[in-house]
Formats: sequence, structure tokens, C-alpha cells
Amino acid sequence: MMIAEEIGVMHPMIRNTGEPVVMTTDFLITVGTKNVARTVKPATGLEDERTIEKFEIERRYWERRHIEWGIITDLDIPDYFVRNIEWIHKEFHNEDVPDLGPFVINQLQSILAKHLLEGETIARSCLVCDEQLGLEVGTSLALFRHFIARKIWSVNMNERIVPTLKGKDFQINESVRSIQAKGG
Repeated sequence: MMIAEEIGVMHPMIRNTGEPVVMTTDFLITVGTKNVARTVKPATGLEDERTIEKFEIERRYWERRHIEWGIITDLDIPDYFVRNIEWIHKEFHNEDVPDLGPFVINQLQSILAKHLLEGETIARSCLVCDEQLGLEVGTSLALFRHFIARKIWSVNMNERIVPTLKGKDFQINESVRSIQAKGG
């Protein structure tokens, strides 16, 4: 509220009550040892003068904390990247993981990774894995997504993930593998 007063703009208020709105930033990201703050807004929203005023309050807030602040728009993020994130994120909290247990999960990871690393398509690798482990069709594909969402595995998120194609730049994240091997 002090920043808004200093720059001569009205701090956002709740219409019905006149109470001040608690301003937020969409992301505070740690990159190495540095934090950066990012706000996400459709590019069309940047044409609104009131939006720009609120962004200036936000920018100055982070500037006073010596944290780089910036705006991300839909023009900055490729559509396929957004679709990949949406597709993968749906399996971040996969409810089958506890039911399957660590032995089946480890077997699934091993079989699936072997086929993916040999260059088979994602769909074929998942189907083979489901058949070998006697799982319901689709279980391995859901867990493929879960492993990526949890950063256990990596793929190239800058290219559209299509199950009928090979996993682009598929890899097993070694730090996660060693943590799992130690029981963590």
C-alpha cells in the first residue's frame, strides 16, 4: 500500500467492501541460489492501464527485495509446452502409486525405461510393460507421466510429447535414482 501511495496510484481494493486486496505474484522461482519472481498474464492484458499500474506496484515490491521480477505472457510460452505440462501434471498425484507398492513401481520403471531407451515408442513401451506386469492397460502410461511430473524421468518438454512417438531426449535422472536406491 505504501508503494501505491508513493507512485500515486490506487492500491487494488475489493469492490463491495473497499478492503485492500492482498497482491500476489504467480511464481517465486529458485534458480541455483537466486530467486526470480514472475507474473503470468495474457498479452492482451498488457494493454490495460490499470493492469500496468498494478504491475508497477509489484515490480517495485520485488525490486526492494533485490529479486528480479518479470512478466510472462502467452506469447512467451509455446502452446505445445503448455499442453505437455497439462498432460503431465494430471498425473503428479497418481493414486495408484501407493496401491502398486515399491516392488511393482520399481519393476515398472525398469521395464519401461529399458524399452524407451531402446528407442520404442512411448505407447508401445507402456503397453508391453502393462502386459508383462499384468496391469490394467494405461497404468504404465499414467506412471510415465507421473515419473516426468515428479522429475524422476526427463523428456524434452520443448517438443510435443506424443505417445505414438519415441520419448525425445528421454533420460533417468541419476540423483533421483540414487535417492530411491537408498530408500528415500
